[in-house]
Amino acid sequence: MVRGDSQSGLYRELGYSSIHAYAAEELGFSRARTFYFLKLCRSLDALPVLRESVASGALPWTKAVEVARVATPKTESVWIAEAQRTGRRELAEKVSRVKARARVVRQADPTQTGLALAGTEGADAVEADGGASISLDVAAAEIPVP
Repeated sequence: MVRGDSQSGLYRELGYSSIHAYAAEELGFSRARTFYFLKLCRSLDALPVLRESVASGALPWTKAVEVARVATPKTESVWIAEAQRTGRRELAEKVSRVKARARVVRQADPTQTGLALAGTEGADAVEADGGASISLDVAAAEIPVP
């Protein structure tokens, strides 16, 4: 993964007006793909295990993008293991379900600031900070709810 992201300005030194222009010309990336890479790069700063998994090739960037949407430094190992066990589409569906459940809990109780998923396989219980449980089929993880 290229670390010369939009914050470093390396693309300017190479004669490009933007990181998107550089990525399109030099890497053949679409604007959307460049966006996903940049977002992933920012997430990897806070997720060292995920960063190493991507750098070593143990996890492809497409799955890393999904993991970065829900993982925290405490839960990234569990999410990485889940990503390695499942296909990209299945992982994306699990991540979307987790995020949707977090929204439901937060809408029901706006004081909720996060969700913790208990267990590792099967129909796991999602426990909100206040103790409410929701059944969900995902790997163990903690999801920060903004």
